[in-house]
Amino acid sequence: MEGLHLILNWTALLLWVGARPGYSGAVGRRISLGGRLVRTGLPFVGVVLLLAGRAAFYDRFAAEVGWIPYLAMADYVLPFGQHDFAGKFAFSVVTFGQWLVVYYYCLFFLSLIAPRPPVAEGWRRFLRSQLGPVHEWPATVRVALPVLGAAVWHYGLASWLGALQAFPVSMGPLGLQWVLVMTALNLQAVAWLALGVLGMFVIQNYVVLGGAELWRVTEAGGRALLRPLQALPLRTGRVDLAPLVAMGVVYGGGWLCAPGSLVWLSQRLPF
Repeated sequence: MEGLHLILNWTALLLWVGARPGYSGAVGRRISLGGRLVRTGLPFVGVVLLLAGRAAFYDRFAAEVGWIPYLAMADYVLPFGQHDFAGKFAFSVVTFGQWLVVYYYCLFFLSLIAPRPPVAEGWRRFLRSQLGPVHEWPATVRVALPVLGAAVWHYGLASWLGALQAFPVSMGPLGLQWVLVMTALNLQAVAWLALGVLGMFVIQNYVVLGGAELWRVTEAGGRALLRPLQALPLRTGRVDLAPLVAMGVVYGGGWLCAPGSLVWLSQRLPF
């Protein structure tokens, strides 16, 4: 059942990606308004039906196969073992919502380090299709927006699960701590993505990988991530230590966003 749940989350995410307006494939052809509504509306309907359908499936068969759906959220584990469609539907929506939070964190991060035109125009077109006009907004706004959006999502999530009596924390100071912890916890995915970009950048400095758009994107992304370190004396002769230092900083940030670290920090907040 865990494997099936993972596959269904991937399916819902792919439907969501395909439903985003403004991107009409690799050639970027224009489509009519009616065709766009059909193209974007049907995948959204598919996502809703998939989330509701698997909730009904879990409600009917999870107990028979001995599987208890649960959410692992920082230092809380929320089981949904009761025979209750509302609870199973909440589980279905919330788990997919967590995937969306991570997906948009990564999208905004990739938007910030994307190469400038006309390099990798296909990649930039994909980002515009997913983020819309937000992709062109100032960098400071694109840094703050996903964090604020994730905080609002987790606040609403805690309130919804509290109404279903599935969440053990009221929305007082302890609930706000949980919102902050979960908002930061999802940033761990961005740290691992940044490590991957930096790793590919280092490899490209020693191995010729060709002129594919993916390599141009990772090269531009690596240079963007190293830009804050340009003022530091990290070059010794022909050896540039900036990528290794950047990878260490990013890894440290990912470690701080790990569940254990965040719970330890949250216990020392003044509220």
